[in-house]
Amino acid sequence: SEPDEYGWITVTISNSQLSKFGDSISYLDILIQGGSTETPYAVWLDAAYIQTVLAVPANIAMNEGTITWDSVAGAQGYIVEVNGEEFEVQEAEYTPEVAADGIYIVRVKAVGGTAAADSAWSESVTFTAKTLAEGVYSDFSDKSYEGEFSWSVQGGWNAPSASTAYVPDVAGAADGAVVATITATSAGNAALRITLRKPIVVSELTNGLYIRFKLEGTGDGAGIYGLYTTGNKNQFYHAEGIANVRRYIKADAGGWQILQIPAGANFSGTVSSIDILIAAVTPSATFTFSFDYIADHVIGNVPPEGTFADFSDASYVYDISDIGRPNDWDAVSRSVTYAETAEGTSDGALHLELGTRTTFNTLASFKVTLRQPIEAGSSIVIRMKTDNIGFLYGIFFDGGSVDDGNNTKFTVAEDTDGWSLVTIDGSRVTASGSVIFMFANKEMGATLSLDLDYIMLSQS
Repeated sequence: SEPDEYGWITVTISNSQLSKFGDSISYLDILIQGGSTETPYAVWLDAAYIQTVLAVPANIAMNEGTITWDSVAGAQGYIVEVNGEEFEVQEAEYTPEVAADGIYIVRVKAVGGTAAADSAWSESVTFTAKTLAEGVYSDFSDKSYEGEFSWSVQGGWNAPSASTAYVPDVAGAADGAVVATITATSAGNAALRITLRKPIVVSELTNGLYIRFKLEGTGDGAGIYGLYTTGNKNQFYHAEGIANVRRYIKADAGGWQILQIPAGANFSGTVSSIDILIAAVTPSATFTFSFDYIADHVIGNVPPEGTFADFSDASYVYDISDIGRPNDWDAVSRSVTYAETAEGTSDGALHLELGTRTTFNTLASFKVTLRQPIEAGSSIVIRMKTDNIGFLYGIFFDGGSVDDGNNTKFTVAEDTDGWSLVTIDGSRVTASGSVIFMFANKEMGATLSLDLDYIMLSQS
């Protein structure tokens, strides 16, 4: 290096040069070459500065607002530079005081103290930090997610072809997606492991787990065969073949699909990663998976305060589930769709076909998972349209049932374009994250259909 203000020169010998001398060095020879035999030279050595240089910190990452990197052997601490400002830390991590969403440009160097020389600065790494919303375990919204995917390739797959990459402009994914690709060489299986950004506490799942993905491929038999928590292949769904998992997959807009694992499925504890097993039937088939999010709900419209569900886009289809007496009604005839131009609404509505009655003296029921919870004592109004409002037997909340008398405690008023306003007094409303509708019909072969516009606080 150039002499400092006192005339001292620091000479740095790289690891690659030192390695030429073996595992250890007990002394150093300094060769001084002069331009003239008559020129005197004096060399002063500062023994305190004959020392090793620490390695440069590697694998810098940012998860949930915390910056991490690999520990460096011999380091007494680290200096991390974030957007041009330096911070001293003892451990190999740093959380900005305000871990807000935004752009972070980060570089790190290891501090040696008196035992070693500081490392050089690492290369700068840029992160787009995003705090995950409540109930979202991974949203695959930036390049850092690439490192959370890994392939386990069995016979019949071309291991070098397996790859994952973040793509910021995938159609149908608001903030990009991670795209995983692999090519088969013969019939067989391969597993893709996804390490979750936030672990799933299974006991806290009330509505199940939702994985939004898109599968594109060539050849027959492309599909998800099994879904496991890491290390336990008896969990989630397996043993019944591809159809067992596929029956929980619903089509979404733009070629996307949503796999819903119902609450109470065969998995438990805390889940930190998920293994997805895919099956190939045709040799040389190429599969491309795009992943949008893993969450405990369908990510979509969040209605304004005071509105619990406004049924204003197709994502609400996934908030509807059958909960009662499925054997008494023809399941094949049940369906839920979103109608963007429903008459009498400004933003569309959900249309439900509740099925055809197959036995006498039975009820049909379904549950709407709300986008915002209802507080106890809140009077609510539901705008709905049905073939015969007289078939509406009861409306209940979390923990409610037909036995508690709630079914007699709502009023119905006519609205425009054939819609009805169903009002429930706050004295009958408990704190709830869902609303259960129950219908009765005395006619064999009768069908029921229902349209839903909104569920919100009553203004009266």
